[in-house]
Amino acid sequence: MVKISNMFTVFKYGGKYRLVTQADYLGRRIFVYSGNSPMGPWGNRQVIYTTPETAGDIWTYNAYAHPHIVHPEKGILISYNVNSFDFLGLFEDARIYRPRFIWVKPVND
Repeated sequence: MVKISNMFTVFKYGGKYRLVTQADYLGRRIFVYSGNSPMGPWGNRQVIYTTPETAGDIWTYNAYAHPHIVHPEKGILISYNVNSFDFLGLFEDARIYRPRFIWVKPVND
C-alpha cells in the first residue's frame, strides 16, 4: 500500500507516470513513485529530497511537483511549505513561514 499525504502530484515523465508526495502530512522526506497509469499501481518508491528545516517546532508539508517547469540539467521544480508550531516565533523570524523550491531529477526506471 502506498501512503501519501493529502497533497501530491501525478504527471508523466520519461515514459512513466510519477507520483510526488510526502509520506505523512508532516513528514520530512519527499518521495517519488513510478507507475504505468495515472491511477497506479505505484511502485519503485525513492526518496528524492529530505527537508533540512524539519526539527523542533519547525515542520514541512504539501510537497508538490511543477512538471510544467523543467530545466534540462536540473530536472523538475518541486515546492514544499514550512511552518512552525510556535506561532509567535513566526513573527520573530518571517523566513520560516515561506514556501521552498528545489530542483529534482526524477528517477529513471
